[in-house]
Order: sequence, then C-alpha cells, then structure tokens
Amino acid sequence: MSLLQTLLDSLMENIAKLEGELISEHGSSFPHLYEPKAYDQLDDVSRNPPKGAFSLIDKIRLDLRAVEATVTPSREIILNLSFLGCKSSALSTAASLGVTDAIIEMGGTARLSDLAKKLTVNENKLGAKPVGNCSGCN
Repeated sequence: MSLLQTLLDSLMENIAKLEGELISEHGSSFPHLYEPKAYDQLDDVSRNPPKGAFSLIDKIRLDLRAVEATVTPSREIILNLSFLGCKSSALSTAASLGVTDAIIEMGGTARLSDLAKKLTVNENKLGAKPVGNCSGCN
C-alpha cells in the first residue's frame, strides 16, 4: 500500500472516530462547509471537547501535514520557506499603511498608481515588480 493510501485510510478512520466522539458528547450534527457560524463542539468557550477528541484532532493534523509534504514538490517547499519573511513583512507593511481600508474606500478595486497616491507612498515600493526573468511572478 502506498504512503498516500495509508495516510488516506488513517485520515478516514480518525475522522470517523472524531465525529463519533463529538456526536456522543454533544449529540448534534456537523456544520456544512458554507455555514458562516462557529462550530459549537470545538468553538464553545464554556466547554471543552472530550479528551479523546483532542488526541484525534492531533492525529488528523499530523496526517494532513504528511499528505501536504508528500504531494508538494521540494522546490515549492524551499521557495515557500524562503519567502516567509518577505510575506510577513509585506503583510505588516500593508496593514500599517491601511491598504485594505483604502481599497474599500476606492470601491473595492484600485490600480496601483491610484492606491499609491491615496496612501501618499512611492508606487514602486508599494507594488515592487520582480527583477530579471521570473516566470509566474506578477
């Protein structure tokens, strides 16, 4: 049996056990993907899920990480790791400048030049373009 098939079997088994734990404890159904509300069995601050549920959740998370590691090419993992610092810096800068608020004020979309004018920042620094031949970079 392949590693992916083994992980899939483990996930299916642990998910079924988790559902059983939570339903037996709280007696309700699971939320649909598109429900815009908190999931009572896990998000209710006045009660904790049963101890067995915590263990199963950890097993499910580990299996999911193993699936991700198995199906993600090494070069993509290395690129993602190398850009972590840049991404957090970019997010911090965007938050401190109020980029999302400015875009909302401009009707939900904005050209880079208009956004830079509104925020009174240098357009080239706000939306740096890649240097050299970078396929897939926008």
